[in-house]
Amino acid sequence: MLPADLEAHFDELMECYLDLDKPRKRERLLAAVLERGDPGLRAVGLQRRAAMCADTGDFENAWRDFQEAQRLDPENSAHATLELTLLTAQGDVEQARKRARFWLARLERRRDPGLEGIIDFVRHVRDDPLGALGAADRGRFPGLERLSELLAAAPPLAVHYTVDATDDGERMLEPDAALRASEAAWHEVFAQSVSRAADVRSWDDELGEEPDFENGLALLARRPLGWQSFEVLHGLVAAVSSLPLLDGGAALAVPILERAFALLERVLGQPGTPPGRLSWGPLENRAALSCLLELAGHALDDPARGVASEAFISRAERYLELNPTDNHYLREPLARGYLSCDRIADAVALTARYPDDLCGSTLNRILALYRAGDEHGARKLLRKAARHHEVAIEMLLAEKVREPKPDSEFGVTMGGKYEAWLYRSAARELWARDDALVWLGRAFKAAKR
Repeated sequence: MLPADLEAHFDELMECYLDLDKPRKRERLLAAVLERGDPGLRAVGLQRRAAMCADTGDFENAWRDFQEAQRLDPENSAHATLELTLLTAQGDVEQARKRARFWLARLERRRDPGLEGIIDFVRHVRDDPLGALGAADRGRFPGLERLSELLAAAPPLAVHYTVDATDDGERMLEPDAALRASEAAWHEVFAQSVSRAADVRSWDDELGEEPDFENGLALLARRPLGWQSFEVLHGLVAAVSSLPLLDGGAALAVPILERAFALLERVLGQPGTPPGRLSWGPLENRAALSCLLELAGHALDDPARGVASEAFISRAERYLELNPTDNHYLREPLARGYLSCDRIADAVALTARYPDDLCGSTLNRILALYRAGDEHGARKLLRKAARHHEVAIEMLLAEKVREPKPDSEFGVTMGGKYEAWLYRSAARELWARDDALVWLGRAFKAAKR
């Protein structure tokens, strides 16, 4: 059995394997500790695995590991740090404050000088949960502190774009010569461009190397015109989001994204700017739209667990106004957001704009029609959905389900179990309101007959 006094060596090896990009060695080491460690060391391993689960958004398993770690080693003071981190990262800020007060009283009673660092973190969470996670991240990644300083000293917004229009109502953002030169220098450091990337959160190995964060910040300090560029602002957010941060990068990413959104509104609000769409298709528009899309994502509260934030709804509405084709399927969480806020007419109107849509949007429309009192329309659509989305409807109606494996290497297959599970996870509590789930069960049986 591996003894608990190996904890420091275990932590150091896990960090080394992370730095060296050795995920399999990391997994094997963690598995060995969980299998052969004494209760204290297994608790440390479970804490580590809980943090890894949280990094991927798997909070269900993160909490399960946390609770098992508490059972194995109730006196481990690191439980305080992990619990407060999980609560804050999950967005439950008020519960994080409450638990911080509990942990503070408990840890201070121990009068242990070795707990000073943990107690300082707990105090910070009590006063400012998101700020505490951001401060912890800046301590782990010094470049974040430099970025924070540069952001605070960023020049006021200035427009360096013109808006060109086409005959079919499309608009394209065109940087002026000075901004193009600044962006060219930027892309020598940040090789990728959102104009060619599909995901604002990650870097595609086929498109270029990982961003050189340190040299990128040095360049931005020398050439502050970059603060007026959507490409540069997007690059900063993508670089921050690529780091394994406790708060997902929100503390720095959100202010940068807010700046990008304000810049976009100023660009589009210039006198004489032609009306029209700002679609994803033209490459020149993608950096600005990606920033707006990411800003909406940071504002999203899970509608299944409460009420969608007004910030998310307003950002998502603006995105769909500019890019009604909605390449990124923002309409689905927006419809759930409307339903969570009892904006039923808005949910009906939104889903009507996308007929014959994917699973989530179709089921959202059925729910919106039912809650609007249009049972005839809901049943009519359900008869069609019963053929194309049967798996999702059955999983939505089931009392308990196990999370299935992704359907393919791409994660989701239309009509598959994983797609169904994702929708159920997000929307089932919405269906539980107003007896909609009971109605769905009866109507689905009739539709199948």
